[in-house]
Amino acid sequence: MIKRVALFLTALLLMVPVTASADPGTKPRSIRAENSLRDEMGVVVVSVRSEKYLPGKLNVYFLREGGSIDNDDDVFRFSRKNGFMAVGNDTTDYAPKAFQLPPGRYSLVAHGVDCPGVPRPGQTCGQRMSFGGGGSVSVSRPSRGYASETPSFEVVAGELTNIGDFALTQANVIRWSAIPASEVAEVMEDFSSFPQTSTPVVPDEFVLEDTTLRRLGPFSNMGRRF
Repeated sequence: MIKRVALFLTALLLMVPVTASADPGTKPRSIRAENSLRDEMGVVVVSVRSEKYLPGKLNVYFLREGGSIDNDDDVFRFSRKNGFMAVGNDTTDYAPKAFQLPPGRYSLVAHGVDCPGVPRPGQTCGQRMSFGGGGSVSVSRPSRGYASETPSFEVVAGELTNIGDFALTQANVIRWSAIPASEVAEVMEDFSSFPQTSTPVVPDEFVLEDTTLRRLGPFSNMGRRF
């Protein structure tokens, strides 16, 4: 068993992406003070967590109403990844942060790790990895595109929206929950003079029932196709 684990870890270290690509979508600008808000922008507070071990950076994608997932200016991503020195999965805790977004209504459209594009409804993505000897293999990554009704929220210029926590579960789906008041109070206080926009609209099937995430390790992904 120990030998097999050692071989697996060695293979992971030797494997590198055949081609490197930028993350699709737009990374919103973070904000820490009210006077840093740009004109005609609104503030959202969000947390991203993962029950699954993340082999790369997890992006959760939201599409602005009326836009297209093929246009990076219409898609905004919120991200989370394991710490550089982390042993195992350290992304199960709440990590609320504030960002500024253009006004509009946004809906969850996909999540993905190392995806070359935003996954379309019902689709996942993979990454071709090379290894010693000139060979390569396609590696499936945690990812999924969503169809129909998904969690959505409104951004209003000069106002604050707490959109909650979006967690990747072992089932490879994003689920929503409210960020506990004790976890988000400090961030909310930074924007206490801003009016608060209405809470997000979340279909029942997207609500996370058990908000305590399991801390799954890297071997939970071994050999799995998402």
